Amino acid sequence: MVALPFCHAELWTPKPKSLQYPKQINGLGDHIRARRLDLKLLQKQVADQIGVHEQTITGWERNATSRRFTTCRPSSDFLATQAAEKLTNS
Repeated sequence: MVALPFCHAELWTPKPKSLQYPKQINGLGDHIRARRLDLKLLQKQVADQIGVHEQTITGWERNATSRRFTTCRPSSDFLATQAAEKLTNS
């Protein structure tokens, strides 16, 4: 089918967020999940990056467990990148 020569309109809309994306950011787990989904990473990849077990990430994202002092620095580094990106995109 040939398009009309005077019709050059393009419709564009951002892709909707995944259903796994938190509807509301309430706690640290929601921040971690949002960051992970924005980067299109698996929980295993985030766990390896932070240096914890995959089940730890699952617990944090479900807000079922809290962080220990030893994991505060790596997870804050992971989230700090998100905050820096928000500041530069504003």
